[in-house]
Amino acid sequence: AAVPQPDHEEENAVRPSTSRLHPTKDNQENTQSLPMSFEGFRTRVSSRFKFRTKRNLNVSEPYQKFQNFYKRTNSKTKNKPSLQHSDGDGLLQQESVWSLDLADGLVIVACNTGKIEVWNPMTGELCCSYQDGRRIPINIVKLVRNRIVSIKLDGHIDFLDLVFPSLSESSQSRVRTFSNDSMDDESIMSYSDKITISWRHTVKAHAQCISCIAVQGSRIITGSEDHTLRVFRIEDGMGVYTLHGHCGPITSVFIDRNNHSAAGSASQDGMLCMWDLLTGACVYSVQAHDSAVLSLVYSPSYIISYGQDEKICVWERFQGHLINTINTVVAGEQSSPEFVLLTQNLLVTGKLGALVVWDLRLPDPVRIVRLEKSDSKEKVRLLRQLGDSVVCSCGNSIRLVRFPMLMEKLD
Repeated sequence: AAVPQPDHEEENAVRPSTSRLHPTKDNQENTQSLPMSFEGFRTRVSSRFKFRTKRNLNVSEPYQKFQNFYKRTNSKTKNKPSLQHSDGDGLLQQESVWSLDLADGLVIVACNTGKIEVWNPMTGELCCSYQDGRRIPINIVKLVRNRIVSIKLDGHIDFLDLVFPSLSESSQSRVRTFSNDSMDDESIMSYSDKITISWRHTVKAHAQCISCIAVQGSRIITGSEDHTLRVFRIEDGMGVYTLHGHCGPITSVFIDRNNHSAAGSASQDGMLCMWDLLTGACVYSVQAHDSAVLSLVYSPSYIISYGQDEKICVWERFQGHLINTINTVVAGEQSSPEFVLLTQNLLVTGKLGALVVWDLRLPDPVRIVRLEKSDSKEKVRLLRQLGDSVVCSCGNSIRLVRFPMLMEKLD
């Protein structure tokens, strides 16, 4: 079992210069605009930014970004305040969105120039923006209880606070957040006063770029290309443990939503590890796949891993014993490593033009859901589960696929 190393973050903390904490008038955005529909907001954001759609399963996506950014970036243009910057050939590169998060009725946008924007999806208004001047691309962004966690490609983590007006002055009318079973208008907060972003803490988390992150309760766990994981406290951004147990870049990590002291991770060398976050000890580790592990999900009884060998492995949760191996090739080429666990035994994956439903106890799929005949060559990516439905993307469209029998069986 790996021995955790307690962290001492004060010597690694990085504080930006005073000038970066007070943005100039040129950097402030005009937040007054007429209300518009969500479709109008989507069109407005899409017209401003160029979204990423490509994914390479052989080399991790963050590592590709890290390499491409530093090959293109000219040291003479790193600190230019323009929304466009030059590459080594003198060409202008447009600002593009690298990460999105949706929480508490707000959309958090992170860009390749290190800029963070907060949008109101109901009105299409830009609530506020923040940029520290270093122009390091942001690979992952998360909003957790009014705190923004910004993951930079150089291994730094910025902890930022969303500052709302006081309740006595604010006209905030609804305080409900999104849930898996509710997506109505009452799930959206209404803001009419200006929101601001304030810097709280910056820490050098890893020597190489961060490839994945998991957030639950008061803990954040990050996985990196340097083969290690780090555990941080959300409230103050301080490191708790450094976890060693993998011999390759970390590809996936999770924290149990029902037990915040339990976490799991996987890496490109095919290793699967389970961790106790109270002590930082490795509970067990197994060689899950012959090649890279692309994704992990969990249930109260199982840990499910999907590898580059196109196999789904079902592991006993507490001891790490292999229960079943499913070869997804029998259902055709899988279009995405993402999958959704509908129940403790039912799993949904995506293939070209269809969704595939698996029973974790059986070797063959129990059902293939064809989206449309015209979509037979379109790749399907799973986004998330909403109650008895699965949201997925197929080509240029978003599909909502319901499984009504699922809820009847649960009842």
